[in-house]
This record gives sequence, C-alpha cells and structure tokens, in this order.
Amino acid sequence: MSTLTVLNDMLTNVLSLGYPAYLGDFLDVDENGLLKLPDDPAHYTLNAITDSPDHAWGTVRYSSVRVQLQAWSRIEGEALTMLETAQAVLATRKYTPLAVVNLRRDGEYTGYAQDFERTA
Repeated sequence: MSTLTVLNDMLTNVLSLGYPAYLGDFLDVDENGLLKLPDDPAHYTLNAITDSPDHAWGTVRYSSVRVQLQAWSRIEGEALTMLETAQAVLATRKYTPLAVVNLRRDGEYTGYAQDFERTA
C-alpha cells in the first residue's frame, strides 16, 4: 500500500471540510522541534506515522497505513469539533479512527490529534 496515496486521499477528504490542510513534513520546525503552525485561524495538519515503510514515501510491508490528523484552532473548542467532523467523513472512506489526544500546546492555538488507520 502506498503511504503517499493514502496521505493524498486523506488530504483531499479533509480539504472538503472547508479548512486549510497541510502535510506536516512540509512545515518548518522551531528550535524545540515543534511544527511552526501556519497563520490560519484554524487548520488541519497530516502526518504519516507508519512504522516500517520500505523507503520514504514508498509502499509499506503491511496492509495498513497510519496517519495522524491534527486539528488546530485559535478558538477554544473548535479544534475538537473539527476533529469530530473529520472523523465522521473519514470513517465513511475506510479510515479506522483510533485514539484522540489533546496536544496541549502553549500559545494561542488549541490542538487535538487523532490517529487513523487505512487498510488495503
């Protein structure tokens, strides 16, 4: 299964929700290793978390790919609502929702993340 295909498919589905979405690998990091978040008031970030790809952006040895979807917002409570909305859409597209985590980031953003698994 192609990790890049899964990321692009998820990105397309998330963009349909009306918020900007970014692939985390293309965002800069700060001196602490944290993503430098875009200036959007609210947005999604996708990160591949598959354990054992054969090579970067390549196929995985197993029949599933895991992606972490992060929702960020400057409005309290909006990030969790964004994640719940995305979960409903992605579940209909063969993504299995896994754990939700509060990202507890200092600053003006609140953020939540949820892992999703996509099987062949």
